[in-house]
Amino acid sequence: MFVNSNQISNSDLDDLRYFINEICSYNYKFFNVTNNIVSCTCNEGFISTNDTIFSNNQYIQCNYEQKKRYIVFFFSFFLLFGFEYLYLEKYAVFVFILIYIIFVIITSCYICVVLRETQEKEDLKSYFFIIFKYLPFSLVVWWILNNILIISGSVKDGNNMETYNDIALLFYG
Repeated sequence: MFVNSNQISNSDLDDLRYFINEICSYNYKFFNVTNNIVSCTCNEGFISTNDTIFSNNQYIQCNYEQKKRYIVFFFSFFLLFGFEYLYLEKYAVFVFILIYIIFVIITSCYICVVLRETQEKEDLKSYFFIIFKYLPFSLVVWWILNNILIISGSVKDGNNMETYNDIALLFYG
């Protein structure tokens, strides 16, 4: 049913119940209006940022879709190389990890090619020992700690918002 604009009074425009969908960003299960203040219960995977005011000091709610934790865990567990931070929009961390990996590759090539000609074979073996034993060990420790932080929910996205805890839903429905 369409409402003629002549039928709506100014007092109706002040009543926030007419603007529930806009205030709750169409992402709500329930809402409550108390003293002309609307509070929304968000759908799964949505949270309120409380940074945008609709009117009369009423914040727009349920306006941020959280990143899914199982996708972050999938990227971290299977793809390695920091792709989970690209998904989380933490570009500086992603670039740092890529620079670190490139540094490790260049250092390994330098030791393998340049030092082979200038060092004795025993010195070369000690460099290989450091690179191919301790470096993978440190990367595995970092990988394990990173996955623990992701599962526990300590890793936030680029807007400093929590990720949506949907890992439990994968196992328990």
